[in-house]
Amino acid sequence: MYNYLQINVLPDDQKFAKKLVYESEQYQIVDGILLHFYEPRRTKSSDKQIVKQIALPKVLRNEILYSFHDMAHFGIDKTFYSIRQFYYWPRMYQDVKNYVISCTSCQSNKRDFNYKPAPLHEMPIPSEPWKVVHVDIITVAKESMGYKYVLSIICAFSKYAIFLPLKSQNAEEIAEELFHKVFFVLGPPKVLVSDRGQNFIGNVMQVLYSFLAFTKRILVHFI
Repeated sequence: MYNYLQINVLPDDQKFAKKLVYESEQYQIVDGILLHFYEPRRTKSSDKQIVKQIALPKVLRNEILYSFHDMAHFGIDKTFYSIRQFYYWPRMYQDVKNYVISCTSCQSNKRDFNYKPAPLHEMPIPSEPWKVVHVDIITVAKESMGYKYVLSIICAFSKYAIFLPLKSQNAEEIAEELFHKVFFVLGPPKVLVSDRGQNFIGNVMQVLYSFLAFTKRILVHFI
């Protein structure tokens, strides 16, 4: 951006160059310093004002993060809003977030708001195989042939496990896999245990549950 505004030099990548030209209206060089113009959102048009921010290079960003956070150890939003009044760089909020959550002092002194955590209870052992079945989604470490997730189906009695590869976490794909490769072969269990993810409790899965006439479903809420 500095090279484009100063000497009208654009990068070879045409897509990136086009984006650079479009965004250049938000920048200006003043006394050799690249400034970014930010317009805060206001409810009234008369309150509009432009904030001039210094476009900060990468080599100085950690120093600014340290100066605005480590002195008082503010939270993510407060640190971000404070920095935004003076400086700008792309993906600044994410950098602030990563810096704050990695702060050892903040994490060790973090206030626990779960005053009364939900008590843990042992789940009763079913009396027969395939009576109670647990389902969940596992994210794989490395994508393979377009598959990014694994649908796990585990019998609570026998610990018999089925793992089905998924390309997405969509309810439609989960319902199709459960129906054709599990319930159509082994039959539906009497009790199905899942978390409260929308891909398990949404309308698509509700149709599947009604069609298979489940006796009972348990929704587990993880805090």
